[in-house]
Amino acid sequence: MIKVVQAGVKYDMRCLIFMSSVVTSVFDIPNCRLSRCGYTGEDGVEISIDSDRAIELCEKILNSTHAPVKLAGLGARDSLRLEAAMCLYGTDMDETTTPVEAGLSWLIARRRREMADFPGADIIMKQLKSKEKNISKKRVGMISTSGRPPRGNYDILIPNGDVVIGKVTSGCPSPVLKENVAMGYVKSEYTKVGTQLKVDCSGNRRKQFTDVSVAKMPFVPHRFYNATERDELIHADGSDMKNNELFTLLEDYKEKLRDAETKPSSVQLQERIINLLRNFQDHANEETISICSELLDFYHKGQMWRDFCFEFLPSLIECYLLSRCSGSSNVSLAVGTLLITIYNCELQNADGSLKKEVIRLAPATQSSVFNRDPSNVMTLEGMTEKNVFSLNTEGVHHCQIGPHLAYSSINASNRFLLLTNLLKTYNSLMDKFSLMSIESYCAMCYSICRSGFQFETLDVLKSFVGPGLRRQEQHLHHFMEERPNAPRILLSSYFLVEAINGLQHAMFGNACVSALLAIESIHLRAKYELYTDVLLVTNAILNSLETYKNAGMTLDNLIGIYTACSPAVQVHIQRSPGLITKASFKLRKFSSKLMPHALSNSSSPSGSPRSPRKHEHETTACLVEEDDDGQLPTTSVSSLKNIDSLAESPNKSFIGDEADEDSNTLTILLTANGDDKRHQSVEEELGR
Repeated sequence: MIKVVQAGVKYDMRCLIFMSSVVTSVFDIPNCRLSRCGYTGEDGVEISIDSDRAIELCEKILNSTHAPVKLAGLGARDSLRLEAAMCLYGTDMDETTTPVEAGLSWLIARRRREMADFPGADIIMKQLKSKEKNISKKRVGMISTSGRPPRGNYDILIPNGDVVIGKVTSGCPSPVLKENVAMGYVKSEYTKVGTQLKVDCSGNRRKQFTDVSVAKMPFVPHRFYNATERDELIHADGSDMKNNELFTLLEDYKEKLRDAETKPSSVQLQERIINLLRNFQDHANEETISICSELLDFYHKGQMWRDFCFEFLPSLIECYLLSRCSGSSNVSLAVGTLLITIYNCELQNADGSLKKEVIRLAPATQSSVFNRDPSNVMTLEGMTEKNVFSLNTEGVHHCQIGPHLAYSSINASNRFLLLTNLLKTYNSLMDKFSLMSIESYCAMCYSICRSGFQFETLDVLKSFVGPGLRRQEQHLHHFMEERPNAPRILLSSYFLVEAINGLQHAMFGNACVSALLAIESIHLRAKYELYTDVLLVTNAILNSLETYKNAGMTLDNLIGIYTACSPAVQVHIQRSPGLITKASFKLRKFSSKLMPHALSNSSSPSGSPRSPRKHEHETTACLVEEDDDGQLPTTSVSSLKNIDSLAESPNKSFIGDEADEDSNTLTILLTANGDDKRHQSVEEELGR
């Protein structure tokens, strides 16, 4: 098959693995979808083509000189399907059959099991939990060495032939095994491999029984071409195969994005491209230049293509820093040229004006809302969005960042200013990117911080995640690779702070473990370099892990606002229709610099634990700093020096270059506890 199809396509068929597809030209017929899949258990392809050219393609395949090709009927396909133990819908399963009964439980992903929002979830989840108890029948494979082959709708009986325990759904002679094979459904107690049964093959005539035994499925091992075989070929053939695949995937992506309505997030081949780009520095110099040219061509095609190009930014930054430190000047020059071109283009808006960023600073000279007289704030019943917004207008300071300078080359003085600015742009677009891109971002932070170092895992991370952390880290080993023998990479503190900003966003998604490992690496590297502004942020994150753990949070629901009332306290409050609730808060669009914040469960100064009602008050009070556009404003914390200057000059705004370098900071929500009496008055007010 490979020889025949490879002769008619430019795509390297060694790169196309099972259950993947590519849009390409097949025997000079454009816009064909080539899928490496099939319904036989064998390695094969399915070709989707315009119907008016189907005969032309069929004739070209039949006339191939690379291998003999013959036509086959449905009977041949059906025997291959049965040998592979694949279900035929309408025959081996229908709307009355559950995946558990059909032996297809692996199709129900973990997320679907947790949400339980699919059709038939009530019955299926009970079957999954109780195993054999609630399952009346199960699909089994059967083999008979003599007699008539079992066929669909034949009865399956116990060995003495007295009791019917199931029905045959499919059956035929096996050309490979030289035996009869069949599938059917029997009662759960008869599903053990090796169980002897009988099949009534008589139909409407006199009874004619065939002895069968329950067998393991599939009857004939599958021969699909998987990723392991592909990677072995890549390892054996060097980087040529990888380069061919990368160029082909980029060309395929161009084909897919010709339709303006196609979104990059819906195209699955991005993951494979990101995987290839992760070892970007291993490519030859000529291929590196060509790949950078392809990506730059993507960037200039439009907004959709620009977002696609930014998906690979973490891999490009990692490649640039590693290749520069390892002495690969040609690779670092090519990637650096691509990065500086993107940076200069991102300095302007669509209308040609220079980009500026204005952020809001919470007043450092005023006391926190927690330390004010509750009667001067508002009651819980009056905690509406309008009233909360009025608190947000008190003494707000604005800080303008930019416009930034354009550069013609990358040098030691501007390298991390440029890379930090690119990271900020990536972080602002992170909600559009695929999970693979976000994980590559975490892997980039992990790799560049540990390059040339060997760090131990922090105790706080071990205690929070538990013994499963190392197992999950080993699972991500192919993605988050340590390079203790690689050269050490010089990193700037403000670059690391901006990197943490993106990692905080990653913790909101499905890359929680990867983000935690990357934050751990940044923290350990900052301790080695004595970067106080980085340690200020990483310590806040790591110290809050204990709070998350005490609140009962796990990795699956790590980020969020957790509130709980004591079971012994029954509080009934008539809420206002405009009251801010947890649900309305979740519908908010998070700011591009929002950092997840866990409310502290620490004890009060007197040693007494804080009440749950106080905890709930703090939850709603976090919404006080809400912006006009529905987003939470940011508090820029870069160094103690900046905070002191704000305290001395509360009305001063930092504009232009004065705030340029130190503006690459992370957002933190700060709260103050206050004394016991004021907390007591807050509780009394909330109780009313």
